[in-house]
Amino acid sequence: MRHTILSLALAVGVAAVVPSPAPAQIGLYQQRLAERQVITWFQAYLGRLPNAQELAILTNQYMLTGNALYVQSVILASNEFYLKSGNTPAGFINRLFLLTIGRPATQMELGQLQMQVVANGRLWFVQTYLSQIAGGWQLSAWNNAVATVPVPVVVPVLIR
Repeated sequence: MRHTILSLALAVGVAAVVPSPAPAQIGLYQQRLAERQVITWFQAYLGRLPNAQELAILTNQYMLTGNALYVQSVILASNEFYLKSGNTPAGFINRLFLLTIGRPATQMELGQLQMQVVANGRLWFVQTYLSQIAGGWQLSAWNNAVATVPVPVVVPVLIR
């Protein structure tokens, strides 16, 4: 009995002496993970690294919301992505299909979707499109490397 109590006291003493990571270190680690994820999306969708302002804004957005689809939709709806897609709604939709589901849009899909892009805007369109295909797209082989770094959702706590 005395040996058990002594062992327990020794274990508690050792646990109290072993330093745990400071909250600032954990936050910095999460920020680095989010930055790496944003950089990966920029390289995959735009073929380049983000500049400092783009990285800061989208990393903060990702860390505050935890919404990967929103941050990706901002990149995919950008003027740069649209220009690289041929500067037309059809080219934009085709490139979006190729990146996300691995095939171009059919003529019927193009006919149905082009007016949605024009009428509602690219950001609305991409957000709607990604939210509809998110499960299948994130499980596809192409996107496994892009969507693997988790970032926790920040939930505000109200203190009364």
